[in-house]
Amino acid sequence: MPDRTECEHQNFFSEVGVHRLTDTEGGPVTRYVADIKIRCTDCHQPFSFKGLVCGALLDRPTVSLDGTELRAPIEPAKPLHEQLGYTTQ
Repeated sequence: MPDRTECEHQNFFSEVGVHRLTDTEGGPVTRYVADIKIRCTDCHQPFSFKGLVCGALLDRPTVSLDGTELRAPIEPAKPLHEQLGYTTQ
């Protein structure tokens, strides 16, 4: 394993966890969130996500306190015609 300072970071491993959130214990699923981590496979150096606030918000991406985990709200994708405001008959 190369030293982290000498590694060229050419190979990566990503870990994604998708979570279903409810408003109450045992209630219906109302939101989804993806937690993403990336690290170099060769030297195991974690990578951090830049430009986001720390914490957990339900309406926009955030990062963990150390910046190495992206917390991104997600939702099931809608068909393109629905995204554009069209309906089918």
